[in-house]
Amino acid sequence: MSEQQANNRSMNVSYKEPALPRSSLVIWIVCIGLAIFLTWAWLFNLEEVSTGTGKVIPSSKEQTIQSLEGGILTKLNVQEGDIVQKGEILAQLDQTRFASNVGESKSLLTSAQA
Repeated sequence: MSEQQANNRSMNVSYKEPALPRSSLVIWIVCIGLAIFLTWAWLFNLEEVSTGTGKVIPSSKEQTIQSLEGGILTKLNVQEGDIVQKGEILAQLDQTRFASNVGESKSLLTSAQA
């Protein structure tokens, strides 16, 4: 019986399943990672964001800024060379002339309605 037991032991030792080769393990890891990435890409929406740096160069060194309505300048809020933002108030005009025009227009409206 000892021979038979020895044969059984050798059969048990030789019957071990072969270990998974490294190449197969790497392929499985890559496939699982790809599946996770594709699931994430399908479920989540990303906003497109792009950033960059640049410099704005005007077509000429001086830009003419003018009012279509004339008037007396009461306050100038910027100096030459200041950097301004869109919507910033650069200057204020005297309201006297415009106030008289409004009064005249109101009187004309009142007389037209009568």
